[in-house]
Amino acid sequence: MAKPKIKLDTTKIKSFLVNHVEKIVFGGFALCCLLLLYGAFGLERVTQTPSELSQLAQRARTNIDGSTFDLEQSGIKVVEYADKAKAVTQKVTLDGFEWKPVDPPVWPAGNKRNQPQLLALEDLKVSTGVGAFDLKPKGQVAAAPAAAPAAAPPAGGGSMPRAGGAMPRRGMGIGAGGMGAGATAATGNAEGKPYAVIVGLVPVDRQAKAFAETFRGVSMPMEGDQTPRYKPIRNGIAAQVERAEVIPGVADNDLKWQWIDASAANATEKARYNGNSVEVADASVVDPAVTEPLPPLVGSEWDAQEITNEKLPLAPKREAAVAAADPMPMPAPAAGEEADPLAAAPAAAPDAAAPAADTEAEPAATAAAGSSPYLLFRYFDFTAEPGKTYRYRVWLVLENPNFGVDANYLTEPELAANDYMRTAATAASDAVTIPFDGTLLAGELVTPTSDRELGTSVLLEQWLPTGGKAIAVVPIAFRGQLLNQQSDKVMLTDSGGGNPRMGEKGKSVDFRTETTVLDMRSEGEGRDQPATLLVLDPSGRLKVRKAEPRFGEIEKQYDEAERASKRKDKDKDDDDALSSDKKGRMPSAGGMAGQQQDDKKPRRGRRGNDDGGR
Repeated sequence: MAKPKIKLDTTKIKSFLVNHVEKIVFGGFALCCLLLLYGAFGLERVTQTPSELSQLAQRARTNIDGSTFDLEQSGIKVVEYADKAKAVTQKVTLDGFEWKPVDPPVWPAGNKRNQPQLLALEDLKVSTGVGAFDLKPKGQVAAAPAAAPAAAPPAGGGSMPRAGGAMPRRGMGIGAGGMGAGATAATGNAEGKPYAVIVGLVPVDRQAKAFAETFRGVSMPMEGDQTPRYKPIRNGIAAQVERAEVIPGVADNDLKWQWIDASAANATEKARYNGNSVEVADASVVDPAVTEPLPPLVGSEWDAQEITNEKLPLAPKREAAVAAADPMPMPAPAAGEEADPLAAAPAAAPDAAAPAADTEAEPAATAAAGSSPYLLFRYFDFTAEPGKTYRYRVWLVLENPNFGVDANYLTEPELAANDYMRTAATAASDAVTIPFDGTLLAGELVTPTSDRELGTSVLLEQWLPTGGKAIAVVPIAFRGQLLNQQSDKVMLTDSGGGNPRMGEKGKSVDFRTETTVLDMRSEGEGRDQPATLLVLDPSGRLKVRKAEPRFGEIEKQYDEAERASKRKDKDKDDDDALSSDKKGRMPSAGGMAGQQQDDKKPRRGRRGNDDGGR
């Protein structure tokens, strides 16, 4: 018997599912609910009453509170996974992975070399002034090589330009050994220049002790471990000197500092020195590496208050002169009398252009020659702009005794990277103002009248860019007057003061002293006595200016030059009139003979012939 074949019709199957799928899903859901309900009836039931359950919980709590389990005594180590997770974010250190040389040294290893403590410049002081300097003509001096980069090297890296030649040693400065001090007499090319001089104390003895302590017992001793050597970098000075212009409203932290020797301009000016002035400081504290020589000042001497420090000894001859100096006495006022404002004025450093006219005596040396623990730091800035106010700061630069040493003998390999070491910078100096090219010379007191207060006569001197000086007379100046003026009635002289003559008509000179007269008094009794002035200089300092000894001589030269100029102008006018008279005549045979006879007559107004008619 044949088996029946089952034939599946997919169309009917799909139709069935489409028509009854909701019923199938609902039936499955109902079946699951029945199973859950059946399972719930089959679970174990809690037979305790609520009061019994509360007693069981209280019994368990009492048992836990009475437990004597100690985690530390149990020895169970609890892992702080939070701390472990933090360690993942930290850098991996090389501790425990120190490299040991394959071929260690055969000799016993000593102490490794370190960097000694570097001592900064101390007692920074900046003075400004105007002076006449004996300089070579600009065409006779080769320009200094350009210095780049303009920015200062970073404190922790980079390279300073190396200076050629051997390092000068202490005590071999200007005036020591074969280095002469140079001439101070003018050679005919004196120029007036404003300047700033930066002075400080180099703690060389304490720096040497720091070197000796650092390198005592090191495994690799080197030459220079016991003696610090200051390393000249730019323009022969072992320092980085910076200045910043002080601008009103700008905080000190926002000042823009400029390395002066990043440009060759300052070095070019110093290359024009025609010799040097005689050194004021003792040779034991002068080192060319940190002490610039004195520029050749003409017509006056350097003031020790500006160019050295009171803690340093002076040259023997200078000490004797200072000890013999007797400052101008200032008598105390009588009872009930008003104090003299000049006598109460604090002593201040005078201008270098006229030290003889100031009252301050130079400071006496406080240390014996050769016993000072300091060297003199001195640096001149000739590139600051007149009328502007600046602050200065200084880094000292030393040779690096660790330069080129194998890293195995150093505490840190970076110590051998650079051939120089730089100290910390000094604090910014007090603000100083660069003066203009003009100076004033005090004259005689002008007595008051019913319609005029007390005054004084002064002379204004102005150095000219082309060389020489211009001098103007101020017949009377009063208290509170700012001595700036523009005048076309000036006397011109050579750099040394010779060949006085009046300037050309129509060409004026702008005299800029930026000095204000505050008060004045007479040095004697009676009329026309020499005056002593209390003035406020361009940097805001009080100064006492005595009557200039050359005042009368210069005033006489001025009067003679003015009379000579008037005679010259009158002679020129007479010549012009005679020439015009000749041109107005009609030439003829008879007139030519008459004109020749007229020419033989002495001309009117010639010196010695018709002076009485002037």
